[in-house]
Amino acid sequence: MGKAYYKLIFSFLMVIIVCVSAFGVYSYNSVTKDNKERGIINNEILLNIYADKIDGSLLEMENNLIQNGLVIETFDGLTLPSPQSVDYLSQKKNMNLNDFVVHLDAGSKILDNVMIYYRNEGVFLTSNGRFWEDEFWGQKIVENFKNDNSNKVWVGPLKIYSPSYGRDIWGISYIRQLPLITSYKKAAFIATVDLMKLSNLVGSEYEGQRFFIVNDEGTVLVDKEKDLIGKDISIFPFIQHALAEKKGYSFCKDENNNTVLMSYTDSDISSWKYIIVTPVDSLFESSKTILRTTVYICVTIIIIGMLLSILLSKLLYTPIRTLLSLADENILDVEKKHRLYDEYGFINNLFNKLRTDNKDLMKQIRSNLETVKEKLLLDILKGHIEEEVESTAILKSYGFDITGQNYIVIAVEISDEKQVEFFGRKLCLFSMKNIMSEVIHVEYKGLITSEDNTIFAIIYFPHTNYNFDYKHTGEYLCSRIQENIEKFISLKVSIGISRCYNDITRLSTAYMEAKEAIKYMLTWEDQALIFIEDVEPKGHGLRNYPYQLGQDLIKHIKTGDIQSTENILHKIIKFFRDNKFNYASIQQFFIQMLGLLIISLQDMGYEINEIFEERHIYRELEQQRGLEATHIWLRGICNHIVNYITEERKKRSRDIVLSAKEHIDKYYTNADLTLTSVAESLYISDSYLSRIFKEEAGENFWNYITDKRMEKGKELLLSTDMSIKEISNEIGLSIQSFMRNFKKQENITPGQYRTKFKN
Repeated sequence: MGKAYYKLIFSFLMVIIVCVSAFGVYSYNSVTKDNKERGIINNEILLNIYADKIDGSLLEMENNLIQNGLVIETFDGLTLPSPQSVDYLSQKKNMNLNDFVVHLDAGSKILDNVMIYYRNEGVFLTSNGRFWEDEFWGQKIVENFKNDNSNKVWVGPLKIYSPSYGRDIWGISYIRQLPLITSYKKAAFIATVDLMKLSNLVGSEYEGQRFFIVNDEGTVLVDKEKDLIGKDISIFPFIQHALAEKKGYSFCKDENNNTVLMSYTDSDISSWKYIIVTPVDSLFESSKTILRTTVYICVTIIIIGMLLSILLSKLLYTPIRTLLSLADENILDVEKKHRLYDEYGFINNLFNKLRTDNKDLMKQIRSNLETVKEKLLLDILKGHIEEEVESTAILKSYGFDITGQNYIVIAVEISDEKQVEFFGRKLCLFSMKNIMSEVIHVEYKGLITSEDNTIFAIIYFPHTNYNFDYKHTGEYLCSRIQENIEKFISLKVSIGISRCYNDITRLSTAYMEAKEAIKYMLTWEDQALIFIEDVEPKGHGLRNYPYQLGQDLIKHIKTGDIQSTENILHKIIKFFRDNKFNYASIQQFFIQMLGLLIISLQDMGYEINEIFEERHIYRELEQQRGLEATHIWLRGICNHIVNYITEERKKRSRDIVLSAKEHIDKYYTNADLTLTSVAESLYISDSYLSRIFKEEAGENFWNYITDKRMEKGKELLLSTDMSIKEISNEIGLSIQSFMRNFKKQENITPGQYRTKFKN
């Protein structure tokens, strides 16, 4: 058996394994998706059932209290008679009220007790009698609603004393103010809902499933397991997510880092949230058998496939072996010597022999000559055919001999992609090749091929007896190509032109130069002619980027100088345009500058997310096409950053000036108080403090200190018998400075001021 036999086995095995793997992955994903969808639906159904059950119970309780409120209003039970009243009507009303309150919680599955609180009298009327509010066990409830005239209030969860249990229980108090209509409230029903009883209304469908009702603070009101009632679970991230949303579901991690399905919805009763949490593992419990069966099926199919691969490979290999035996009678001897031999080598030899002898086959090859010709030419340009003799022979077979001749390689691309989409890419390339062929062959010879969206042409020039200027000739020829393409098919193209060579071994070099030159079209105008020698001259080495201009740009952005920023940015763009950088290099430079700018902003204490919010600035930069579009985008980014920094500095300036005033107010009597000392206490420069003080306070720094000292001096002149020298020392000035500034402000001396205004 040869290599072909084992390749057949391997191919069949790979097909089977890939198909079985795809089936397994599809089956697993389908089961997973179905389980998740079923879990979501079941959770939603359970939420609706429990919501209807619990909301229904609470609404039923609320409606009963409303009806009882109407009843108590009917017999004027809003005014509580004194228990010592001896008149018949008062005694009758007391008896009705006592009997009424005893039966308020009758028939309810969730109520622990119901009482009536009389606001004006400060009395609780319960089934066990009357209690004053200051001695009653529900005094905390009173504090929550005594000054609240809302028709209804929910208070809790909290520990409440239960007369029926004789101990504290977890409950919530529902308060319904009376009367129902008018705003002036006299009394209220206070119904205590037993949260343990309320939790008994819910159950579970999956193992480990939990059901909660939490208030808007994240405190548990209802828990199926009853161990979290009254506890704050808002600290858990998945609960925080549920509280932030109105209704929905999510797959997330619970407090034990287990993956769960959490569904949630709002309550119709209050600002509560119904939450049901189902472990994902329990969703897949019923599907484990299906998954195991799928694995067994896949393994079985692979084993069967291996056997079938061997059988089919033997069947398919037999004709190949027969063909080889007919083609070469020595094949059996080769097989005996080499257990693994290359059948494809024999078939290749057979093909070469048939091509030589079969004229019909040669005609078919000639009919596809242009396609083969372009492919071979592209292989030569790329250097895939490394032997000079072979490359020369191929070119000569197409009537193209460049041995010892001057030649160039040009690369042609359409400047506007929208034009390509309008006409169709294949039609554009076909038309351009025909036009280029006609223009080139008027005076010269050339071969044309294409790679993706770029057309390449080798153009060689005949021997000349004069000093040959390839740039002048190439510019003339390429201009004719551009003019004719625009004239006949209305397309604008740019052309990259290699250096001139006369050695066939430099073909791949010329190809790479033309390909590199055309990359510069994004930084040039439409219909550019780009000589690689102009944009990347020999011996110049690596060109320097304008890093100093980039540093200046960052400096002006940080100082908030928008005009200087735009001027520097204009200089950078002009630098790249004048030096003919390709666009990829330009974009790389701006990516570096953007990174340095971000680092500088972070060093200044700014948060990048606050400046750009949700913008992806690196992605935006990469999406810009052409130097002008990049210039406009960068100018917008620079203006945005400068405006942000300016606004932040204004806020900071106000805070600094306020701190400076506080410092001056505290130490203005100190003769050593200066602009520099205040600036140093605030860790800023004195020039900066002087400028922002004038901007924010409306007067300069020294005028403010002088005014403070003059005010203090006036006060001491009128309230004490201190001498002028003592007063000047007290306020931190020399006597000469005090006299001069006082005279300047009041137009009289300090002594005259004391004489005039004292007493």
